[in-house]
Amino acid sequence: MPFGGLYFDFERSAPGPLLFESAQLITAIRNVDRIQAEYGERYRWFQREFCDLDDGYAAARLTDRILIAGGDLDPARATAPAVGSVPPPARPVAQPRPQGTGAPAPHQVHTPTADAFRRPVEVVHV
Repeated sequence: MPFGGLYFDFERSAPGPLLFESAQLITAIRNVDRIQAEYGERYRWFQREFCDLDDGYAAARLTDRILIAGGDLDPARATAPAVGSVPPPARPVAQPRPQGTGAPAPHQVHTPTADAFRRPVEVVHV
């Protein structure tokens, strides 16, 4: 099934399996460890290639720009870091599951937002 309106071949570049039916989705969820292992490198490539601005500060930069443009914020007081000045947040692809539970392993992720408040954010990959 072709994907129209894209400037690249999404079917060959997708960071994971393309699923078109509910049964396929259910199977993929049940086999998430295999899917993550199989598509891990593609996911990381896709992230580098198409999500390079996803560093956790995009909304803050947008807010600064809107407030500056509206005259409500002095540019010298803008707090969002410039694009490329901070590394993107770590995105673990495959996480080991606790033995015998069948549930995804929770892990602590420190994001720019969470770090600002000094609270870790718990993420569970499903």
